[in-house]
Amino acid sequence: MAGVDARGTQFGRVVGGTFTPIANITNISGPSRSRETIDVTTHDSPDGYMEFIGGLRDGGEVSLELNYDPTETTHDLDADFESDVPLDYRIVLLPGTPDEHTWDFKGIITEIGDEFPYDDKMARSITYQGVRQAGTDRHRGCLMALLSRDAILAADDHEYEVVPCPEWGGEVRLRSLTGAERDAYEQSLIETRGRSREMNLRNARAKLVALCAVDERGNRLFSDADVAALGRKNAKPLDRLFDAARRLSGLSDDDVDRLTEDFDNAQSDASTTD
Repeated sequence: MAGVDARGTQFGRVVGGTFTPIANITNISGPSRSRETIDVTTHDSPDGYMEFIGGLRDGGEVSLELNYDPTETTHDLDADFESDVPLDYRIVLLPGTPDEHTWDFKGIITEIGDEFPYDDKMARSITYQGVRQAGTDRHRGCLMALLSRDAILAADDHEYEVVPCPEWGGEVRLRSLTGAERDAYEQSLIETRGRSREMNLRNARAKLVALCAVDERGNRLFSDADVAALGRKNAKPLDRLFDAARRLSGLSDDDVDRLTEDFDNAQSDASTTD
């Protein structure tokens, strides 16, 4: 085949493992990558040639052009632009086909430009600076390198999201839960009384938000002792933060249902034993 039709290529954010493509994109350029070299030439360099070793890598840029629609939610990129930490993005080639490719990378928006001509459509251009390439993943087959123990433990895998809370006069930064934090959160929803256990959803939203809300350095804003006070705040922004924290941490309604089912089964087994 001499060429492949690029039509249908997608670009968007990845939050909590969920990919949301940006609508109405007309062109995607990149990713372009480059790498510096370090001159290690010496008087002993052979055959009169300079010698080099590999230096720092530059994740390059990805540029988008789209037909701008101010009512389209995926075109609202202010939070991404304001974020000081790299966010997760994905390019999907040949989506929905056996040859589907995905390219994941962390990036920062460096420029957003809008055009409003009197005789043409509204347009928007966006430039992302790639910070780190996460790899390429083929549909039903992974092309990423196998990870070592050290690589897994050293990986910076936290995800962040800044959530507007105008009711409180600003924004709140959230961080995804660690595995241990998620286990602790789920355990906090179960209350033991003697030999019986009961589901305890009291302040469930405040508990999760308290675990996920962090400052610019990633430190928790709230301690466990703040949960009751946080639970007395306006439910509207609290619910907004709760939904974002669940999404970041991969918590779904199915997980809550599963936790309830496991709890019910445990209760049933305990009753049978008694």
